[in-house]
Amino acid sequence: MKLAMLDYVVILAYLVGIVLFGLSFEKRQQNLGEYFLAGKSTSWWALALSMVSTETSVLSLVGLPGLAYSSNMTFFQTILGNLVGRILVCIIFIPKYYDGQYVTAYQLIGTLYGDRVRRATSGVFLFTRALADGVRFFAASLLISIILQTNVLVAVTILVLLTLVYTAIGGVKAVIWIDVAQFVIYMVGMGLVFYYVLADIPGGWAGITQAAGDKLQILDFSLDPFVTYTVWSGLFAGIFQILAFQGTDQLLVQRLLSARTKNESRAAVLATAIIVTFQYLFFLIIGVALYVFFLRHPFEAPLETTDQVLPFFIVNHLPAGLAGLVVAGMLAAQMSGATLNSMASTTVVDFYPRAEQLSQKSLVRLARVFTAFWAAVIIGLAVLARKWGSVVEAGITVLGITYGGLLGIFLLGILTKTRNETAALIGMGTSVVTMLAIHFLTPIPFTWYFAIGTLIAFVVSWGTGQLLSKRIRPRS
Repeated sequence: MKLAMLDYVVILAYLVGIVLFGLSFEKRQQNLGEYFLAGKSTSWWALALSMVSTETSVLSLVGLPGLAYSSNMTFFQTILGNLVGRILVCIIFIPKYYDGQYVTAYQLIGTLYGDRVRRATSGVFLFTRALADGVRFFAASLLISIILQTNVLVAVTILVLLTLVYTAIGGVKAVIWIDVAQFVIYMVGMGLVFYYVLADIPGGWAGITQAAGDKLQILDFSLDPFVTYTVWSGLFAGIFQILAFQGTDQLLVQRLLSARTKNESRAAVLATAIIVTFQYLFFLIIGVALYVFFLRHPFEAPLETTDQVLPFFIVNHLPAGLAGLVVAGMLAAQMSGATLNSMASTTVVDFYPRAEQLSQKSLVRLARVFTAFWAAVIIGLAVLARKWGSVVEAGITVLGITYGGLLGIFLLGILTKTRNETAALIGMGTSVVTMLAIHFLTPIPFTWYFAIGTLIAFVVSWGTGQLLSKRIRPRS
């Protein structure tokens, strides 16, 4: 599998253009407010597209078509709680974040519980997000390794280093506006894939629906708790997943804090609900279309994983030039620097002990150092991720094991007066340990992880707080 020279020219032009665009923001990064929150000057629509671009990644572009190709479209049910979850984020979380002058989500936790819980939640975020993005960059490296005929380590290093350059220098403002451009690029790319698949199949969409059979199944009303994708897990457990992502994950909270006003932050969150719903459906439909396509054009040799189905089609069945554009679109989905920037912000603001003693320019330099540090960590984890199964399921599983614990103590601190520091740590720790046991010892699907982990953390923290009989009032 190899692209034409024109495709390489298109990809190179994209990569160079993105990096140069990011570097153009360098002179505007004079303080942490600019570097991490873009001076709180970003409009809602740009934030919405940036968040969607960050949520999407190659996990969705490669993983969702791969899942639909190998099974059906029932994964779509995971976002049935999408809108309700985001409405709750607007009601519960955004007002709290805008009540204080926060740079990270975990500063709010520090206000509610104390510094020990703040550092613990920050640490959970950093560890989990590094693992999850190791999976994300591994997914992207599958594409690069096919194109360049190289190994995963070389492929993922190229991707991470290019992302690092513009992120470290341009800050979150560069991240946001490059995300907006990348959203347009990858959606155009996926549109081209669908167009060429459709054009090859006799009867077009009617031909796909006739040949696909059960592949087009979206809803499963099974009451069996061990079925992975059902309406019930999507409606109920899906709400907890959205609350965890949008409400407690610094990767996305940082974008909410970058809005000009509280209402623009809410508008951005609600807009993402509509866009993400359309994307999930579209990417799954592409997977079904690819299944029908490869019934007509069988593989000469079986692929190692169904995650390679889309990259294989792009490289082997798209015209020269367009293949390069679609590959650039897929790279665009992965090359958001949001993770690196959010991890740097958490490290500097929540962990670095001498941060308050440094000048703003020194803090920006320090932030760039930590951005580079986390880039190196993610490269290592991406190489390990090849053994973790389907990339989209692996990515969600990693987050589900720990983010329920985060969400549980966030909700406890915001919704109740039971704010005992020790109780919160016990609750979060119990949640994480229990979820690890559930993952390795039971057949409970990962789609329920966020809900179960949240309830465990909430109940254990609340109960322990009552037993300790020590309520800590918020220091706001």
